Amino acid sequence: MPVVEPLYLGYTTLYANENFLNKYNKTIPKTWNELLSTSKYILESERKLNNTEFMAYNGLYDDSESASCSLYDFIYSFRHSVSSKTPKITSQEAIDSLTMLKKLKNEVGLENSYAVGKLLMDGNALFIKFLKFLSPISEIIEHNHFKEVLLPGNIKGITGETIVGYNIGIIDGLDPDKKKACIEILKYMTSKETHKIFLLNNQIISGINSLYDDEDVCKIIDCELRKNLQFVGRPKYTLYSYDEYSEKYRKKIYEFLYGDRKAKDVLRDIENLSKIFYISFDTRDSYVGIIFINIISLTSVLMLFSLLFLIPENYGPFFEFLPNNLWILVVLGSIIIQCSSFTMLNELTEFKCGIKSFMLSIVIIGSYYVDNILIEDGKNFQKCLLNGYFGIITRIILFLYEGFIILVMNVLVFIEWNIQSMHSDIKFSSIASYISVLTTILYFMLNLAQINNYAMYFIIKESIISLMAISNYIFLYGYRLLFAFADKQNLKLVFINTINKNFVNNESTMDTKSKSNEYNNSKSCTYNKSNIKKSHNMNDSNETSNNEYTNDENNSSNRRTSIFTKIINYHYTLDYMDDEDNNPPSISYETKLDNIAE
Repeated sequence: MPVVEPLYLGYTTLYANENFLNKYNKTIPKTWNELLSTSKYILESERKLNNTEFMAYNGLYDDSESASCSLYDFIYSFRHSVSSKTPKITSQEAIDSLTMLKKLKNEVGLENSYAVGKLLMDGNALFIKFLKFLSPISEIIEHNHFKEVLLPGNIKGITGETIVGYNIGIIDGLDPDKKKACIEILKYMTSKETHKIFLLNNQIISGINSLYDDEDVCKIIDCELRKNLQFVGRPKYTLYSYDEYSEKYRKKIYEFLYGDRKAKDVLRDIENLSKIFYISFDTRDSYVGIIFINIISLTSVLMLFSLLFLIPENYGPFFEFLPNNLWILVVLGSIIIQCSSFTMLNELTEFKCGIKSFMLSIVIIGSYYVDNILIEDGKNFQKCLLNGYFGIITRIILFLYEGFIILVMNVLVFIEWNIQSMHSDIKFSSIASYISVLTTILYFMLNLAQINNYAMYFIIKESIISLMAISNYIFLYGYRLLFAFADKQNLKLVFINTINKNFVNNESTMDTKSKSNEYNNSKSCTYNKSNIKKSHNMNDSNETSNNEYTNDENNSSNRRTSIFTKIINYHYTLDYMDDEDNNPPSISYETKLDNIAE
């Protein structure tokens, strides 16, 4: 780090023409209202004397950095007390200061800001605001009857002068011997003794306050004036370079001063230059945060509450597709995805960006940095961006990995599409999968889009995440609750009735089968005895031949069948195949409930 020391100072000040004040028996103004009334009176009087070139007050409002300094100290002069801090840019004090400034401009002119030198030389001005002059210019100004005075304030005893510093430093990388020599020079240049020498010649403005108690210095310098100066520094901002900020600051105030915009509006725009807007519970900037947060909180609580329906046995048939612990993971996963939006509230940090990445994908994708998005004449906001190529490559790999998983899931869904006992589960799972793919693509595309409204950026991005979470919940878990509410039964009573019904039906069926079997057995007994030996020998021979033929045929078919053909065959295979005992086909729990209801 380079070593920097303040060398000397500069500040804005007011020069009053004692000739005109004495001519009209006026005193040096202590407030802006006094300056306005004195300026108006003398200006009108001079114009009556046909002095059309006379200027009452210049204000120093040109297109330079000096104008920015003049604006800073004007607003600073409207604070309530000497110890008060600079008024907030959107405060009533700032509004009052701009109102007074426009009043001065309309009633006394604020003209000829570019001709300060000429005005000081010919003396045809009443009040001139400019940076403090040093010798030899100060002697010329005094010769023309201009006296340095304190700038007025909104009330007596309040003033404001913008201070600027002129620094000197030592660059990095010097040899140790050279660095020591430079340090000795700095000690000499910034010492009290050196500053006193320059002060006695009125060649610097020293920042060493104790020098203004020195009798020798006070013979040359107005020490009382110097002690009563109330300095304000130029603002420090990190969003823009200072030069950019200063230019935008002047431009905005001039839109009020020389245009038709309201003071409140331009001051709000100036505040926006140095402000990052966030989504939060604070409703002063936007209601988006409080509305979105309440929606996420409410839906998350409802999702969590819905897990209680895994406990009652009446709802059991509707959740047979997965074990209860996996259903809990499905619901909690949806809640975690949705609650990742909370990390985007208030000021963003690299840590919060990483946490959001972890909540969405259970992995932190590289390192993040927070980028300030500066909006011209708008509201600045922040984005989480991946830092470097490693993070981008990691995100691409993760995206491809998730795409592979979804592809495998879709293949399995295609294979099992016609399994009637899982048909509803497969359909709804595939819908959830498609929505996840769509929302993931939209989420990544949004990072490439240029959205200049911070609230709209938050709404679109977090709505995509909420859509992903809620759709997963509804199409994997939530729809089962709707079926359960519509078709739930008392399973104990249904089980008892089903057993009784099956018992009666089985008795009737067994009696009928028994009588039929007795008749058939008696009729075929003789025939079977005479042919049993022959049949046994023939069956042994045929069975051996058939087994050999079937094995050869199956092996040949397996070799010819491709994986794609197997997938197609599995897809069109139904689970309606009856077993050897002619049991009914397996059916879904929806069909079971329909049968129970009948």
